[in-house]
Amino acid sequence: MNGNKNIKKIDIGILTNRGLADLATLLRPNDSLEELEIAETKDHQKYWNQVGRDAFTEMLRESTVLKKVTLKFEGKDEEANE
Repeated sequence: MNGNKNIKKIDIGILTNRGLADLATLLRPNDSLEELEIAETKDHQKYWNQVGRDAFTEMLRESTVLKKVTLKFEGKDEEANE
């Protein structure tokens, strides 16, 4: 994604918490991706936790041109899903 400026929209698929944090790091230098779709893993031991969510949120606030992000949650924690 970072090397190909023609990619404007991507569906990453299912990510664990570690994957979410890694994705946040990888997307920091991206300056062309406009739409992103990701889904939380169904493995309850690898749901997105505060660390992964914070890393992703920080990336969105500080270093992205994303216009639309679609997140699909599996966890039952309604407060976290908000």
